[in-house]
Amino acid sequence: MKFNKKGQAALEFLTTYGWAFLIILVMIGALAYFGVLNPDRFVPERCKLSGEIECDAFSITEDSWRLSVANNLGDEINITQIRILDPKSGNAVINSSFTTGSQIKIAAFQKADLGNMGHNFSDADAGNIQAGEKKKFNLEITWFKTAYGVSYSRIATGDLIATIS
Repeated sequence: MKFNKKGQAALEFLTTYGWAFLIILVMIGALAYFGVLNPDRFVPERCKLSGEIECDAFSITEDSWRLSVANNLGDEINITQIRILDPKSGNAVINSSFTTGSQIKIAAFQKADLGNMGHNFSDADAGNIQAGEKKKFNLEITWFKTAYGVSYSRIATGDLIATIS
């Protein structure tokens, strides 16, 4: 029987590279499984809002949240609603509405702490928030100017990426 030496060499070459490729795939799978390749580790914490309202500080724990915002307008504003939304489902995780007497007033170029306001996360709404986990939320803050006797509601939208403490 006569064998083709070139064919055998090619087959051995491809088999060797096949095994090497398989080992590399197993290693990448193991790194991903153990969280080494988790992209959330490299995403910085941030709070970003559009428009005239700016995030100043924020923190989220397993059962509460704190948010401080700055009014960059030259006029006083009233905050009427704060919504923190799950970006995947669009459902409100926190939905705080304020009546006329309890609206949050922020003077021109001042900051205000929009702390817990008596609303806590619930596991059902927040997608089982756990300490040490990095989560992304969408923010909506409804506000209006108090100057000039006319008030048109505006919504500042943005996102919040935070590690749950």
